[in-house]
Amino acid sequence: MSDALTPAPFLAFLKRGSDAGGFGTDDVLAALLPLFEQVAAAHQQGSVAPLDGVAELKVEDTVVKLDPAALRPPRKNPVRIEALQKTGVSALEVVGESRRTVDVDEGNLAEHDLRIGDAGAELVRPVYLPGYITWEHRAGHHDQLTDVFSLGLILASCACGLDLTDPEDVELFVRNRDNLFALNSQLHPVVASMILQMTELNRHRRVQTVEMVVQRLRRYRDQAADYTVDFARLKGYRDSAPKERGKIILTHLRNRLFEISRRNRLVHFKPTLQTLNLTLASVPLLLDHRNIKPTQLFLWHDAIASAVAKGDSIVLGHYVRFEDAPYASGVLDQIIASERRDRAEYGFAQLRLVICFLRWHNLKETPEERIHS
Repeated sequence: MSDALTPAPFLAFLKRGSDAGGFGTDDVLAALLPLFEQVAAAHQQGSVAPLDGVAELKVEDTVVKLDPAALRPPRKNPVRIEALQKTGVSALEVVGESRRTVDVDEGNLAEHDLRIGDAGAELVRPVYLPGYITWEHRAGHHDQLTDVFSLGLILASCACGLDLTDPEDVELFVRNRDNLFALNSQLHPVVASMILQMTELNRHRRVQTVEMVVQRLRRYRDQAADYTVDFARLKGYRDSAPKERGKIILTHLRNRLFEISRRNRLVHFKPTLQTLNLTLASVPLLLDHRNIKPTQLFLWHDAIASAVAKGDSIVLGHYVRFEDAPYASGVLDQIIASERRDRAEYGFAQLRLVICFLRWHNLKETPEERIHS
């Protein structure tokens, strides 16, 4: 047994990262994805991970893992879980509650977020607890969904530099959970979105499997995430008059529209497996380039311009050389699958047809870098 004053290996690893200036997205995923995959494999075997705290986490070099011998069978207490989740249920969705205490003599005002529970208090509703303990652990229930929540806390801890054994850091996380960019401006939107979905107090709204989380995080660069910001959390929104709030929202939306950071995938475009350059895929492999006819290429000529302007269908087989570009079929299949998933989950597709690119240099910051927008 380690000395009680010695921090758990994961907390020591977290402190080293914070002292070095914080973890980058790739650092976080390199450290945690092996753990996530280990937990996903345990779930397939009917076991759960010992994640009621971080004492069982081991750190080998910069990789966080579990001892396979520490895996355990699930604990079920569905009656207690259902009773706690029904607390305060109504037709109106409540996204947050707080209690304000005023000391008249001292003139102090203290506000306590009711989504945060005390470690020793009786559990009366789903709450966030310090120490990487979930409300389900406290209720005597530990299943695969509980592990999803625990892994979400661990992911948030590394990505945002938070020690969730500290009640102040727990409060900081809960207060900014809907806008994690306030804690780490360089956080990738897909990672922020996954943290939000994994740490839902409502088990029905939480990501349902660790395997799904692993798939999204492994391909985070190939995905576009529209990370919704709660306008009520914008600076000055709560204290402003109703007429002024519209200006605050419009200013925020304008800044997002013209954002030129690397989070804006339209400005800083990088080709991925979710994109296909139809022009390149339409170029045949010939010995003499003079045998290539412009009308056979996917270029902005009259036939394509007319079809796009009218919204007509375009037969890709007429332009794309699948025999010369065999990769095109696989990429199109992935794009189609993503489009169907988006329609099922969001009600609309997020496909874009880009007809031209702007290639430029940011002369003030990175004059040597060629930017494709």
